[in-house]
Amino acid sequence: MADLVTLTRCFVGLFNQDFGAQPFDFSAELRAMFVAEPEVVPMRAALVGIGRETGAETGMRRFLLIEFEGDLIATARSFVNEHEAREAASR
Repeated sequence: MADLVTLTRCFVGLFNQDFGAQPFDFSAELRAMFVAEPEVVPMRAALVGIGRETGAETGMRRFLLIEFEGDLIATARSFVNEHEAREAASR
């Protein structure tokens, strides 16, 4: 489990670094952390249309659910509601 926590922290760090530098142009290092066809649901989609690409910063809490296949990320989903994230994790 500790290794998956380390991988998750690495993913979040690389994502924030890459996205901050050039949104949607992710480094080979970050892409190598994923399976060939991952399911990714970004925060923007989780906001159901209220978080379009405006460049505005958010100060809200968000929740990230990551599922692994071995040591690669198969699913990365963002949630704005903790209950919904926990419910999705229990499925």
